[in-house]
Amino acid sequence: ESSEANIELNYSALGAFALNDEDPSVRVAAVELLWEEESVEFLHRLQELVLYDESADVRAAAASALGRFILAGELGNFDEAEAFKTQEIVANILNNPDEDVDVRRRALEAFSNSSSEMLPDAIREAYDHPDHRMQVSAVFAMGRSYDEKWNDTVLQHLDSEDEEMRYEAARAAGEL
Repeated sequence: ESSEANIELNYSALGAFALNDEDPSVRVAAVELLWEEESVEFLHRLQELVLYDESADVRAAAASALGRFILAGELGNFDEAEAFKTQEIVANILNNPDEDVDVRRRALEAFSNSSSEMLPDAIREAYDHPDHRMQVSAVFAMGRSYDEKWNDTVLQHLDSEDEEMRYEAARAAGEL
């Protein structure tokens, strides 16, 4: 909260240190604290976390954070090779049925920042997934994809009885 209220405060050293804490909740908080960090070193640490951390919560937080590096690569604001490697990592996680659903859904959300030809199929598969959480993330990804083919699907969820789905549909409609 302090870092958001006062832009002169920099907690990156603390966040980098906390990424190695034994408590998974501290590692998740560290990933969130480093939301502005854009270094290749931090990207590599996120990749390690998403691939190897024993905590699904940490892997999910890391997967989510990887999305901004994919987007930066798409926009030409980050090393394209690094961004593409990151895109491959989240695509592999998304396609791993043995991975925790929360990690897979965050991988889809990160992947939706890409212009990959595989993205529409990944969104459709998530939308048809039996787990509601994957369906919600699919609607998130529809908006992030900026593909007008999802307009009708997103619009139908604006009246959803499900609060989370309605929220994601409103956000996705704004992006579309």
